[in-house]
Amino acid sequence: MLAARPSALRWVRAAPRPSPADLLSSSSSPCRFFATALPSWSPTPTPSTDPATTTTILGRSYPRDAMSNVSPTVLSRIGRHLHRLPGHPLAITKRLIESYFGDPRTFPPCEERGCRPHHVQALDDLPPVVTPQANFDALCFPPDHPGRARSDTYYVNAEHLLRTHTSAHQHDALRSHQAAGYLISADVYRRDEIDASHYPVFHQTEGIYTMGPAWQQAVIAAAPGPVDLQPLAGRPTWIHAGNPIQGVHDPRVSLAVGQHLRDALEGLVRHVFGAAAEAKRDASPAPAAAPGVPIQPASAMPATDLPMRWIEGSFPFTSPSWELEVFWEGQWLELLGCGVVQQSIMDRAGLSDHVGWAFGIGLERLAMVMFGIPDIRYFWSEDERFLSQFADGRVRRFVPYSRYPVCYKDVSFWRPAAGFEENALAEITREVAGDSVERLECIDTFTHPKTGRTSMCYRVHYRHMDRTLTNAEVDAWQAQIAARMAQELGVEIRG
Repeated sequence: MLAARPSALRWVRAAPRPSPADLLSSSSSPCRFFATALPSWSPTPTPSTDPATTTTILGRSYPRDAMSNVSPTVLSRIGRHLHRLPGHPLAITKRLIESYFGDPRTFPPCEERGCRPHHVQALDDLPPVVTPQANFDALCFPPDHPGRARSDTYYVNAEHLLRTHTSAHQHDALRSHQAAGYLISADVYRRDEIDASHYPVFHQTEGIYTMGPAWQQAVIAAAPGPVDLQPLAGRPTWIHAGNPIQGVHDPRVSLAVGQHLRDALEGLVRHVFGAAAEAKRDASPAPAAAPGVPIQPASAMPATDLPMRWIEGSFPFTSPSWELEVFWEGQWLELLGCGVVQQSIMDRAGLSDHVGWAFGIGLERLAMVMFGIPDIRYFWSEDERFLSQFADGRVRRFVPYSRYPVCYKDVSFWRPAAGFEENALAEITREVAGDSVERLECIDTFTHPKTGRTSMCYRVHYRHMDRTLTNAEVDAWQAQIAARMAQELGVEIRG
């Protein structure tokens, strides 16, 4: 199975933290770089269709500028809505999450703000083009956060980008005041490395839940007196100077919100992995004949107790923050990130008297574990041998079909003095060979002792999901990649 990877979590982590003194200051705002109210975040397309000067996304044209870097390969994925296709593993995974939060017997509804019966509202059809304000500024990302860079983010132009996380819709959901909580599921986009668990387009589900004044007062009444936070620093909940309770929050309320969040997510994990465990049992010893596990209300689904652990997290839009890991098939898997929502986010949404929590989980990451799918590219396959296995919408273990042979080619080059970005090479490789690239890895680096120049060698692993590749087409792709590297990245190809 998959090993935990640094970016598997898929919530964008915070940049290095400021000093503990700054973190503990109750007077400083985590989003203090806001000078005025945020502008409208609705993208305003330009009425032009010239492909040389515009980018067309879902029927709308946006002017290109120096920031534009969305590739044709990525554009071709927009509008596929895999998370909404009946019988697709990502849609099944999304429904499983929604079934947990939608069952009042496992996730009791909020009694405030008239939010019943829609105490948790599911949203899954939101357009992918957002503004930097919605994607970064509104979520307390500092101006110099690396996630804003063109090397990491797909910019339609300087004023619009393809969302890098479902959190980009958090403000608008909260501002609608339609429910106590929201589940936001969508396709998201990031320039990334190439391997079995990374793809430039993937899917997330974001959960947000809010608690009003009456809930907070009940918490305070039940725990009168000050809270000693010192003993909590060594616990798995990690409350300390580097992961603090926000200065504007009553510690009793913040601790209760965090506990509510962790209880909810532990229940979700038992729910999801209960279905995964039953599907795994069904698949042994005859996986092709396994009946699969139907999606039902959470209280009617099988649950499982499996080891979990909470570790300290760091995200720009929550504090304190945590990550949840589960022990599955012999190893610890990084599953999700979460935390108490920054109060400045609640304030701008018109909920200054409310507190809230949020979490984010990658659907591919979860589906690969649940269904036993070994390569993220399978989710984009239109091969019936893949799709037919999940057509009835049940959770079942993936039965591999013929695995086609791998072919790898190496490209060596002198790195330019101006620097080199691996994500840029990954982008070129995907544009040339598409999903026929299984993996891209650096296999050698050395610095010449006399010239001081650095040489690098990358290996491209080619393997199509549905057919055998020919040597001729692989050689042609490799030649195109080398030519574009020299032209676009400024490298000197070595013979």
